[in-house]
Amino acid sequence: MAVDITITLSDVEYKAMTVIAYSPQEWAENVTKVRAQKAIKNIANDIIQETLAAGGSISGTAEEIVAAADLQTAQEITDAVDSTPPE
Repeated sequence: MAVDITITLSDVEYKAMTVIAYSPQEWAENVTKVRAQKAIKNIANDIIQETLAAGGSISGTAEEIVAAADLQTAQEITDAVDSTPPE
């Protein structure tokens, strides 16, 4: 599954982006993909360490490990924290 993410920039924001990037579109795509790859690596490493610490075994690429994992989204984690009553 692939997901398209669209952003809207004001004229001034776009103008500023054209000063720092040859192609603002390519820049936005690249920075997002690089950050996603970093997250995949970190998430996979966490899963591997937890699995090995529990005495289990694991195989697959980082992408396969993350794709197969049951993960909470940042929004789900934040909502759970926000709904926890203070002690």
